[in-house]
Amino acid sequence: MKAFDISHLICFGDYARFPWDIPIPVDFHIKNVTISSGLLRHYESDDSFRRAWTYVLKELKEKTGRNISLLRLDSVVWQLGKIMYVAKYERKASMEKIKRYMIEKIGVNMELAKRIAEELTLNIDKVAITNNSSVV
Repeated sequence: MKAFDISHLICFGDYARFPWDIPIPVDFHIKNVTISSGLLRHYESDDSFRRAWTYVLKELKEKTGRNISLLRLDSVVWQLGKIMYVAKYERKASMEKIKRYMIEKIGVNMELAKRIAEELTLNIDKVAITNNSSVV
């Protein structure tokens, strides 16, 4: 689906329109950002992670008035999860890298980038404890 979406963007200059609640893949980056942000308190079924991000998407759409796909949100969350992983789930380092990414790659302003970084790392200690053995 993501490959089709990118192909659609290349061919038509716009992302494909998918149902707003399209199922997203749930890997450890998505799970860890979900836990770190406090959207869920502990690791549950993949569907619980999907529901959490569907809720975020609904709120995002209402606040921005834009038609954003869950696949787009998932892509950004996955990238931010990878940043947190590389930072070894250390809050200060993760926040700095997330802010920089949000400003340079996504194009958000400093204030919003800082808020996103703070909110996504609010419970990062729960991820570090849970995934301590997987941090390289």
